[in-house]
Amino acid sequence: MMFYVLNEDHEPIPATMSESATFFESIDKRRVANHESGKKRVSTIFLGIDHNFMWKGPPLFFETMTWPDEEQERYSTYTEALAGHERHCKRMGIPLNEEISK
Repeated sequence: MMFYVLNEDHEPIPATMSESATFFESIDKRRVANHESGKKRVSTIFLGIDHNFMWKGPPLFFETMTWPDEEQERYSTYTEALAGHERHCKRMGIPLNEEISK
């Protein structure tokens, strides 16, 4: 299994298990965005491993999850992840100005 961390440009780069573990100690390093409104929540993070388990198409390093509907979407790049996060916030009626952390 290959491990990854994000560089300064939010690009996944290969890492050792130890480097990955250190990187994942802080949620701030792997969180793309997190928005909440009432009981609704959209959270987008960097996963640290390629979640394209079918090995067809590009690697999938980022994931958005929504609650309470528990939808999930995965992305290859930070830019795609941020756009997907914003799309899910709009779909759920969560204002983007109510950011919890980034």
